[in-house]
Amino acid sequence: MTARLRVLPVFDIPSLPECISCGEEIPSKRRAIGGVTRCFDCQNHFEGRR
Repeated sequence: MTARLRVLPVFDIPSLPECISCGEEIPSKRRAIGGVTRCFDCQNHFEGRR
């Protein structure tokens, strides 16, 4: 278990308050992840999930 936890990404970069794609506010629960730059919808679109 310890070995697996060591390879997980570390999100120590602060998240942006607004989405870089649409300019809407990123919800605080999503920003808490760290390193977030897009809102949920824009991130899905960016990753081609739609």
